[in-house]
Amino acid sequence: MPRYLSDQWIEALDEAARAHRGLAEATESVAFVIEQVVEQPGGQGQSGGQGQSRRAGHR
Repeated sequence: MPRYLSDQWIEALDEAARAHRGLAEATESVAFVIEQVVEQPGGQGQSGGQGQSRRAGHR
């Protein structure tokens, strides 16, 4: 089994999703975005001590 969120895991997820007819029909007009959020502890430069976030989305 591929390591969680590795390139191989993403490829296996993509293959499984593409092969599932019901999923393809149900999501035909849906845009699906996977997003990773990385927060920096301490939130330098942020008021209130909140962590800083960087977001990257893929379609």
